Amino acid sequence: MKNLKTPLGIIGILYIFFGLVMNIWMFIDAGWPTYLYFLSIGLGIFFILINGLIKKFRRFKIWQALIGISPVLVYCIFIQVNKPSDDVFIIPANFSGTIVLIYRQEDGAKKEYENRKRIYRIPQNGILKTQFDLKGESAKFGEYYFLTDNGDIVKIEFFPYNQPFPDSTKIYVYNWDLGSASGSDGNKFSYQQVTIGAKTDSFETDLYKLIEN
Repeated sequence: MKNLKTPLGIIGILYIFFGLVMNIWMFIDAGWPTYLYFLSIGLGIFFILINGLIKKFRRFKIWQALIGISPVLVYCIFIQVNKPSDDVFIIPANFSGTIVLIYRQEDGAKKEYENRKRIYRIPQNGILKTQFDLKGESAKFGEYYFLTDNGDIVKIEFFPYNQPFPDSTKIYVYNWDLGSASGSDGNKFSYQQVTIGAKTDSFETDLYKLIEN
């Protein structure tokens, strides 16, 4: 145990403990264990195994601390680089129907930012091609606003997918979807799709019919 009373030994034990606790918790919670928790255990074992070798280095405590925290730093950088973008959708006043955002189109709308958020200005037909690429292979629901005739923006409420849709004429954002498809030329593209309207409304939601119109 004396050999483990070093920065890397202690960090290795913490990695193993964290991985074990999270795996046990996921089994109890009837969830499926993720590879990250098994990786945490593996890293902990690896750090303990190389602990003795690194003790031979000059200033080994500094090296051990750097090696021990490096996976956490790499993971944080990875999450930061691949996290979904913050999206804002500006929609014409009184629009109702299905909106389709098609990513990574050379002839699409130019990239626009405001306060580090992506700005998507939806045309009247609801179909927007953008030069933006899908960031991190995932997306957030985003923020949706009507642009009034006098230039003001009015936020549209997003209705939760897991609740019964209210029988009313109130306008909501709903039926959000993120996916990929192939065009008539065979090229694949990523898209984001959402419906804006009330329960009493009926809209076309078929992707191909929408983009062909």
